[in-house]
Amino acid sequence: MQPSPETTALYEAAADWLARRSLGDWSPEDDRRFQEWLDASPEHGRIYERMAATWASAQDLPRAPHAAGLPGAAGAAPSRAAFRRPARLAFACAIACISVLAVAWQLHVRSPVYTERLATEAGQTRSVLLPDGTRIELNRATALDVAMYRDRREVRLAYGEAFFSVAPDAAKPFSVAAGGPSVTVVGTAFGVRRSASLFSVQVLQGVVQVDDGAGRPARLTAGGAYLKRAGRAGSAIARADGAAGAWRSGRLVFRDAPLDQVLDELSTYLPAPAVLGDPALYDLRVSGNADTAAADVFLRQLPNILPVQVRQRPDGAFEVGRRQSVQ
Repeated sequence: MQPSPETTALYEAAADWLARRSLGDWSPEDDRRFQEWLDASPEHGRIYERMAATWASAQDLPRAPHAAGLPGAAGAAPSRAAFRRPARLAFACAIACISVLAVAWQLHVRSPVYTERLATEAGQTRSVLLPDGTRIELNRATALDVAMYRDRREVRLAYGEAFFSVAPDAAKPFSVAAGGPSVTVVGTAFGVRRSASLFSVQVLQGVVQVDDGAGRPARLTAGGAYLKRAGRAGSAIARADGAAGAWRSGRLVFRDAPLDQVLDELSTYLPAPAVLGDPALYDLRVSGNADTAAADVFLRQLPNILPVQVRQRPDGAFEVGRRQSVQ
């Protein structure tokens, strides 16, 4: 009797989870989703354990018994039970082989066909053309990993900033993960920045889907922008026409941008980071253009447009604090 479509689907799902756990890039998010799948039904756990046991013992499958060793080989009439034993063994071997093949196929599908580690040092930029025609431009002090699969393309941005001109391929979505938040597209051009305190996305053309890692997606179109601060919910922010990837031509474009985002981007081009001395100032808005070769000039002009002051601390960092009133 053939298994039902529902049972087949459960075995395929179990093989998929087992394959993913075998690849070595298991994340806390994967662990959470796997646990949710297990908790959905006791049958899930039973099938998974059965599949895992089959996979572990695949190298120890019993060989088919030699004809001389079968009951009745000496001429005696074999009993029904005698026929059942080898039949059961053959059936068990067939199920084991099917299970092993299912896991092996999932491993094959989930193994990347292309991987590359890309990085730049402080003061260095880099442009790389991927095999699928996608171009990635890395800003200064950036590191990311590329993995291309048969059904998807993935980038993991460890830190820094990159601009992506994605070759369209509806069958292989392109995603950029930056810790918890992620961006998913089919074909578009957009920039992603990740620092210790901020995650931001700016879209030049096309449409992108941003997931803040907590199930709150945002859809951005050309000129759209997104900002997420550490420990806070992310959200779409004021349109940033002309800002996406402007650093590639030596400019930074700010359109009603929050002060902490401005300082975060300026820090890439300063000898030391620019930080807020008063967190209450983070949402002050800034508009203007900065030359990446003269980021310090733009920084020192901030007191002319905002109620702030800039000082350099003993550790070299530039601190932007509230302007002190004159008594």
